[in-house]
Amino acid sequence: MRQATRVIVKIIGPHNHNKSAIEASVRAIKNTIKDSAVNTLERPAQIFNRVLIGVEEAVQAKLDKSASRQTVKRKRKNATNQIAAEIGMGFVFPEAAKNYAFAQNDPELFLLGDELDENGNRLLVFGRTSNRNWSRNMKVVFVDGTFKITPAPFHQVYVILAERGGYVFPVLYALLPNKSQATYEKLFRITRRIWPDFIPSSVSIDFEMAVISALEVVFPESDVWGCFFHLVQNMIKKLNVAGLKGRYETEPDFAVKCRMITAMAFVKPEDLMPVFAELEELLPEELDPILDWFQTYYIGFVNRRGNMVVPMFAHSLWNVYERTLNGNHRTNNYAEAANHRIQMELDVCHPGFWNFINCLKNVQQGRDQKYLQWQAGRRPKGKRTVYKEEDARILRIRVARKGSSNQAITKYVTENFDVASNVKTHINNALKKGVEDKLIVQIHGVGATGSFRLATSSKKRSKSVTSEASDDAPPPKKLRRPDLQPPRERKGAEAAVKKVAKKTGPAKSMSKSASPAKVPKSKTATAKLAKSKGPAPKKAFAKKE
Repeated sequence: MRQATRVIVKIIGPHNHNKSAIEASVRAIKNTIKDSAVNTLERPAQIFNRVLIGVEEAVQAKLDKSASRQTVKRKRKNATNQIAAEIGMGFVFPEAAKNYAFAQNDPELFLLGDELDENGNRLLVFGRTSNRNWSRNMKVVFVDGTFKITPAPFHQVYVILAERGGYVFPVLYALLPNKSQATYEKLFRITRRIWPDFIPSSVSIDFEMAVISALEVVFPESDVWGCFFHLVQNMIKKLNVAGLKGRYETEPDFAVKCRMITAMAFVKPEDLMPVFAELEELLPEELDPILDWFQTYYIGFVNRRGNMVVPMFAHSLWNVYERTLNGNHRTNNYAEAANHRIQMELDVCHPGFWNFINCLKNVQQGRDQKYLQWQAGRRPKGKRTVYKEEDARILRIRVARKGSSNQAITKYVTENFDVASNVKTHINNALKKGVEDKLIVQIHGVGATGSFRLATSSKKRSKSVTSEASDDAPPPKKLRRPDLQPPRERKGAEAAVKKVAKKTGPAKSMSKSASPAKVPKSKTATAKLAKSKGPAPKKAFAKKE
């Protein structure tokens, strides 16, 4: 047995557990960060700042924000990979995840479609089962996809919305494995299977060819309408490729010329070809690449053999002339807004799978509350004033030129303004009164039926009559309608015409009486015209103008 020597070997500090307490607190905070990474949708910085609230300075000094950020990303990636593997193997949904309940109602099935193909690609469709009760009234439909909020292992979130009573409600959400036509067809067939009465009259989409083809197969009776907003976006992308986007954003005059191309969507379908030919002559050469693109994909052209080459997108898909007259929608921005609403609810890109499902249910709660407002008779919010004024301006232009039907006028007024229940009677009386006062011209029909357009003033009308009766007045110019050529040939033809125009001198010395814009009666003028070099100077002169 050793005896105490009473010799001091080492002097140590006071015995306490401060260091161990700090390390324990650090471990606890790190575990909280890991749990939050899996169970919340907060950003790494938000998690880090939240867990440090009320923590002692000595503990905070031991925590590194950058390391915590990497911990959150690693935990979420591992959790996502685990869910992705389970989904690929065909896991079974828990009952709680399958169902949905609003307010005090009984739970109903929320997972409406679940299909797995031979390659392990899974397609999921979510929505309220009770929406089937009004699926036959879903006539005006909007669809759109997004990628930013898609959970792994899926490729795209796709939303289907329907209009009812001025409101637009999301009725189905889908998680798609890819963007193939076969996948879109499967989605639309699932929709028809769960809702046999779902036969929309129109479907507004972006310009994705796979979606267009799938709709034509599954819903051949529905009109497919392209979104005008996406048409403009497509043009801006082409401007960027051509290096012209900077000018489009900074030069107002150049931007107007660019928008004249997409404004072809407001031209009457049967006038598209001649109007586009005029546009080619009007716009500057630097916009030739954009004109070539628009002609190839949206207009069409005549090839070397004289055969018409059909554009990729039919005129009926992107032209909004009739839609504008009838007061129909020109865009599918409702669908994009629905996707944006989900993104705002998630507040994170590519969330975890279960967090995404819970978010869908939260968004559905908000939409159901809007549906209750519609059932209670509350009117939806009207369009913003800027859009009302834009619609009214476009409608005035179209009505002034070609006229509009009583039905289209009534629909436009009721959808864009607060009106009484007897608005139809007031519109009929106003149309009759306008015809009597010669403010409106009735193109066809009797009484308040048929089509109407704005009348020109009596001053302008008498001036035009006097002009037509004058013998010396020149006849109106006839617009040439040159045959559309393939993009490459058109430039060569223009260069050849310009070359001829430079060589033809007599065109400049041609007398005013011999101008091709007038029809002279005197024999002297005719003789002078005969002495010119023939048709070549005429063409050069016409081209020069």
